[in-house]
Amino acid sequence: MTRQERIFLTISASLSAQPLIADVLAALFRALPLIEGVVVQQDADRRGGAARRRVRLHGCA
Repeated sequence: MTRQERIFLTISASLSAQPLIADVLAALFRALPLIEGVVVQQDADRRGGAARRRVRLHGCA
């Protein structure tokens, strides 16, 4: 497992483990695109003006 995969999986686990305060949540989402191999894809479906995003690590399901 690469360093990038470990970072991505740690952030993913943190996001799903428990509710986070807004500042921490925002920082994690800002950090994800900085990881080499991470792809952020904006969904075309916008509900209530809020855009949803999907984040995945290239090569990981």
